Amino acid sequence: MDSKLIYNATIHLGTLITWEDWIYFGRESEINVVQIEKFIDIHLKSNEVLFVSGRNNSGEYKGDKIIEVINPILGKEDFKLWNISMEKVIEFSKIGVLRFGSIK
Repeated sequence: MDSKLIYNATIHLGTLITWEDWIYFGRESEINVVQIEKFIDIHLKSNEVLFVSGRNNSGEYKGDKIIEVINPILGKEDFKLWNISMEKVIEFSKIGVLRFGSIK
């Protein structure tokens, strides 16, 4: 799927999300990547994940490859991960927090 299409679709769907509370995942050397992998597996339950960061750098990734994509930017950039059906999302903030959301 095209980066712009993914980005635009998730912007539209963003108004339908019910969010849970923010969870601190750490900053710099405190980040527990294993815990984040578990969060992704449990919440998104998808073999493919949509990485959404901007109009030109969003894309679809295999579930086992997404950590390679997000690890360098965890705690440094804002982005979202969606399951392939676009019903569940995890929002990551550059301040070291994340929250789970779903469309009801």
